Amino acid sequence: MESKVIVIDWGIFLHRSIFASKKNTAVPPTFTAMSMILGNLKKIGVNKEDIVIVAVDFLKSWRKEIIEEYKANRKQIREDSGIDFPYWYKKFNELLEEIDIGTNWHIIQIPHLEADDIMAVASRYYKDKEVVLLTYDKDLEQCWQYENVKIFSPLTKKWKLRPPQFNAYKLIASKTNYEASDNLVSPVLNEEEYDKRKMCVDLLKLPDWVESSVIKKLDKIQSKGEYSDQISFNTIRNRYVSLTTDKSKIIDYNKQLEKSQKKKMKKKK
Repeated sequence: MESKVIVIDWGIFLHRSIFASKKNTAVPPTFTAMSMILGNLKKIGVNKEDIVIVAVDFLKSWRKEIIEEYKANRKQIREDSGIDFPYWYKKFNELLEEIDIGTNWHIIQIPHLEADDIMAVASRYYKDKEVVLLTYDKDLEQCWQYENVKIFSPLTKKWKLRPPQFNAYKLIASKTNYEASDNLVSPVLNEEEYDKRKMCVDLLKLPDWVESSVIKKLDKIQSKGEYSDQISFNTIRNRYVSLTTDKSKIIDYNKQLEKSQKKKMKKKK
């Protein structure tokens, strides 16, 4: 069976589980995050030969040096939440260390890079393999430009299906003019501002130093051992161990696509 590459958008699971902890304080966000990740991986389907990469945001994004307002609203959202984010960020860093030791997954975090950068470069780097991006971030839809890329959404717990007439450059142009999720909402008034904005949203053409720094990390990925007894929580440990053998939850991409196409045909009739 041909191996594939699965790249996990760590920040999505980190923040969703931390915010969810306000409603259920009895369950640690670290447990919730691992449970969500494993649940999604079971639906994607993981084989022993697959490469699993955890893409992690690390330090202040290089984009904030280009445009000051980039994601500037998120700090206020965290402060208004009443959650002790520094405490939980520390706990999630400890979880990353646990994952690094206990699993055969590969952690990639590079100073001033975001998970988006790592996921986009991995899509190009592994051009001869199927690459599955585990994310619901719409920015990553740009990677549909590459035929080897599929996206599985942890929000819907289904595959995101590439539209037949998808145009990545049209998407990039739209995000350059206005991108609410990244707080890029002010009008673009001149060519210089447009170029800066495009640099921040375009994942198909990243700055050379960003691209090369990710490639250096990917070049070093090798098969590694796993010590699952180091994974906290018995249920999480058992679910990880069964990840490559339990195929009962897999959602077949082609079957979902076929079902979607039949549904569209019925609507047309």
